[in-house]
Amino acid sequence: MVPALLTASFALIASGGGAAQAGGVPSATCPSGTRVNITIPEAGAPVHPAVHVDTGFYALSGFFWPPSTLIACRTSFKAGHPVVRPGGTGCHQGALPLQIPSELPTDLSTAVAVDWGTFLPGGWYFGGSRGPDWATVCWYARQPANDGTPAGAPTTGTPAIAAASVPS
Repeated sequence: MVPALLTASFALIASGGGAAQAGGVPSATCPSGTRVNITIPEAGAPVHPAVHVDTGFYALSGFFWPPSTLIACRTSFKAGHPVVRPGGTGCHQGALPLQIPSELPTDLSTAVAVDWGTFLPGGWYFGGSRGPDWATVCWYARQPANDGTPAGAPTTGTPAIAAASVPS
């Protein structure tokens, strides 16, 4: 049993895929070399700040814990796939849920390289939910509190000016 595990682990590492991190899953190779760790806020767990993500196309290339963290790989658009996929679960009210494709290997002996992703606008992100085909990330225009509570929506209009009292 041990030789088989060592062989499978070596095959994954030699193929360029990352080994699972403590409490994680095998990760896909990220050809761009640009990975971003996006933490999922959890009740009762230590708090972590949101991460700033640059505008681009991303896919889920790995997942590890603790803390529960999505590894997003910057990639490119690929014809025949959605450009943007809104929706998903696990975000605080005030965050915009967006989905990125899950490009995770199915096992330790299968090498997978990320070759497409969906568009994410630049901003601050926490992780949401993770499924077999898609992972949800939560977008904030402004940096939220460390627990994911929104910092507030950006001001879109001119603030109202209070009427001044005029002496008579």
